[in-house]
Amino acid sequence: MNREITIHYSSNCPYTNQEQEIQITYAELLFSGSLIPDYKIARFSCPHVECPYPSQSRNHHCPVVDSAPKRPN
Repeated sequence: MNREITIHYSSNCPYTNQEQEIQITYAELLFSGSLIPDYKIARFSCPHVECPYPSQSRNHHCPVVDSAPKRPN
């Protein structure tokens, strides 16, 4: 069974021009034959819904999400 892990992460946000904390939920992916799970960002929550950066990002994420770790800590 796959699970989800939610963390709070902060990094510099070019929209607010300051440190911004967001909530990121990772989906744990278990592949057949592997004992080590992989993770994918399933969703994120930011208080700045009017931010233009997600539409400009290659992943349709905000810059704070783009700088997040590949695995939840």
